[in-house]
Amino acid sequence: MTSLFAHFKFYFYNTYSRVLGLLFVANSFVFGNWVARIPDIKESLGLTDAALGMGLLGAPLGSILVMPFTGWLVSLIGLGRSLYLFSALLLLSPVMLASITSFNSLLACLIYLGITEGLMGVVINAAANGVERKLERPIMSTCHGMWSLGAMIGAALGSIIVGLKIALAPHLIIISIGVLIPLLLSPKMIKMFDALPVPEQNKGFQMPNMALLAISFAAFSIFLNEGAIADWSAVYLRETLKSDPYLVGMAYAGYAMFMALGRFTGDMLIPKVGKKNIVIGGALLSAISMSALLMLHHPWAAIAGFSLVGLGFSCIVPILYSSAANEPGYTAESAIAVVSTISFTGFFIGPPIIGFISEQYGLSLALVLVVGLSIMISAIGTMIQFK
Repeated sequence: MTSLFAHFKFYFYNTYSRVLGLLFVANSFVFGNWVARIPDIKESLGLTDAALGMGLLGAPLGSILVMPFTGWLVSLIGLGRSLYLFSALLLLSPVMLASITSFNSLLACLIYLGITEGLMGVVINAAANGVERKLERPIMSTCHGMWSLGAMIGAALGSIIVGLKIALAPHLIIISIGVLIPLLLSPKMIKMFDALPVPEQNKGFQMPNMALLAISFAAFSIFLNEGAIADWSAVYLRETLKSDPYLVGMAYAGYAMFMALGRFTGDMLIPKVGKKNIVIGGALLSAISMSALLMLHHPWAAIAGFSLVGLGFSCIVPILYSSAANEPGYTAESAIAVVSTISFTGFFIGPPIIGFISEQYGLSLALVLVVGLSIMISAIGTMIQFK
């Protein structure tokens, strides 16, 4: 407990890690609010599961378009300026999402969301790795814990707002303004990240070696599961389990909360337990928890089950990103761009895949995909040499 307290004291007293943590929180907070509104979007547009899945394909398309070039953009613009610009673009996304009135606008808005998530996914993880090198101590897991914390708060708040029957547009616009104003008022604090070393003449996307391919495939599977849970857990509670409106966002909130708890302890737990053991054991815990919630078929069991799935997944992504950033022959930015391009594709194609399966066989059976992929992640974990 003392070491955990000392770690958090250091994390929040250090300006670099504190600012980075707040950026992780702000970015995921807007995403959590969006997750809580997906069932309303589906209902208001009269979309089937398959149609919603098609609309959600806009996000992976946007990410795939920009991620291969993000490392090059960061080296050109600078790490701090990139953080500031890409954060501002991402925090504007709720304003875009508030304007959804048709399937075409849903697709267009999610392409924008995918572009901004893709840009931010690379630069913020590269910044976390740069801070780790500067401070000579691990912070990646705690940074990802801050992301989960923001997602939990956003999803819980969004669920309450849905229960209060507040319209989509004012909800998301106020959320965007609330997080964007503090960012716009603090450019100097964020641009200090320009002082961190950024490799010169970065050529952008580099072809992955076998080690990065294995890491990327494991990350792809994790992100596919995360995307499926983020976009379909609320629909599962609302339409399959017929839960109270106040509960629809709580499954993802619980998932994010337990993921945050796991990640906040991860920087101290990982060296003691071992990266390989955490990846294998965490993936198996997620598979068992997901199987249990689908069999019990009850709203509170679903909330508890999704929460434990989040705990199981919690430290796997930070481990994968840190291992990729330390891969010989690659800069941190180029290695993370490789892994992010592949893994974020999983995050965004997961929801459409679930939608297509759900249309034919039902959402409960579609979510069995999460179980299968979790088992596969555990198997991949036995083969990866983590750095």
